Amino acid sequence: NDGSRGLGDVYKRQTKHLSEIAFPSGKITFEVDASLPVNEQSSVKALKKIHIWGYDTGGTAVLIRSIELVQDYFLRSVTGEKELRLNEVKWLDKNGSEVGRYTLTYNTAHALPSRYSRDRDYWNYFNNAGNTTLLPAITINYDPTGSGGSRVTGTTSRRGVKGCRTCRT
Repeated sequence: NDGSRGLGDVYKRQTKHLSEIAFPSGKITFEVDASLPVNEQSSVKALKKIHIWGYDTGGTAVLIRSIELVQDYFLRSVTGEKELRLNEVKWLDKNGSEVGRYTLTYNTAHALPSRYSRDRDYWNYFNNAGNTTLLPAITINYDPTGSGGSRVTGTTSRRGVKGCRTCRT
């Protein structure tokens, strides 16, 4: 075996999730909602609560407060796919009583586009621009003579540089 991999090789992807962050004076633990996947194609479960712990003088972990994430789904327009939506963030004291809340609202006048839509900007936000590619248009200055002068010869595309007479596409 030369260590190379052939086309028929199968790879297994294993996802690991953060369950705890420990530091000298305490720790933060994460609780997932087993009944709430991130989306229909995913086995990844949504984050439900974040617990903040401190240590008492004996070194025992003591709950200080928790943060609860209240979530449900958006419905995508064309495909009918579900996408996780955060509705509320609740701050809970050590006894689980609510001490604060932040409610999120969304403009739902228009359904979300397909997850695979190309109608998004450079930062991945939907922009309904009718994009035909996810590659940004980039102007290239090309001087084949090396004389220091520059001229615009085209913009990038999936096939290479359009309008460049001496470039291979």
